[in-house]
Amino acid sequence: MILASLKETIGLLLHKPVLWINGLAVGILSALELLLSFGDAGFYAERIWILEVLVMPFLVAGTFGMIRDHEFALSAWLRNGRKYYFNVLLPSLLIFFAAILTVFLAVITLIVLGIEPSLDIISFVAFGVIVPVVYFTFFYDAAAVFEQQKVFESLRRSVEFVISGGFRTFGFFIVLIALFLFIGMAALVLWSGLLAGQLEPLIQMSTDQLETLMPEDILALIDTTGMWISAGIYAAALGLYVTILYPFKAVFYRYSVQPAADPQGEYDEKGRWFKYS
Repeated sequence: MILASLKETIGLLLHKPVLWINGLAVGILSALELLLSFGDAGFYAERIWILEVLVMPFLVAGTFGMIRDHEFALSAWLRNGRKYYFNVLLPSLLIFFAAILTVFLAVITLIVLGIEPSLDIISFVAFGVIVPVVYFTFFYDAAAVFEQQKVFESLRRSVEFVISGGFRTFGFFIVLIALFLFIGMAALVLWSGLLAGQLEPLIQMSTDQLETLMPEDILALIDTTGMWISAGIYAAALGLYVTILYPFKAVFYRYSVQPAADPQGEYDEKGRWFKYS
């Protein structure tokens, strides 16, 4: 099912250009955010991040609706984005604040027990909370669109889907992680190759010097041209991953929740069954 979903996803991306809107939008916004963060416009970079959070539910809802209805037109994307926007946005906000609250309560518990919550401990607690939360609620948006579930129902349905899926769902996540690593490594190799001249001083530095490097030091090495190259590669890599991620997620969910159609055929007078071609 995973390979079949991935194969269909690739076919859709090759023949349905409208499915590339998500990656294009995320890539442009991410590049803009990165470029603004390079300079003294950090205030605006944060606002771009907020804009991404508000736009993503529309992009996701539009894409899922098209794949559910098998209607790949810009009008269908806009219609589904408007229709299911809040069905996708509200659960995501609930997940975010629930995760933050859980981490906060866990840290408070450590303080009550007399344990000093260092940065490493807080990071470990946050990781231990965020990973299972993301894992079990990952398909809430698919449930909200494909099954038209409301806020809490979509979260509950996602948990049910992940648990009932077992190793099939786990394998899906493994493919997503492998895809992320592949695209990320390819982008890193390309970035290193294009900026090899600017990054050459790093090779001559000792381990202690590398450990004390700050982002500002890297920016001073790669100069303005390097910033634009970095933003372009970052946008392309993230945009490509997002372009594949959501159609793949939608197709996988559709395969899992929609029963396969029974083959058409009939029995003859001797009880033999013939399948229609």
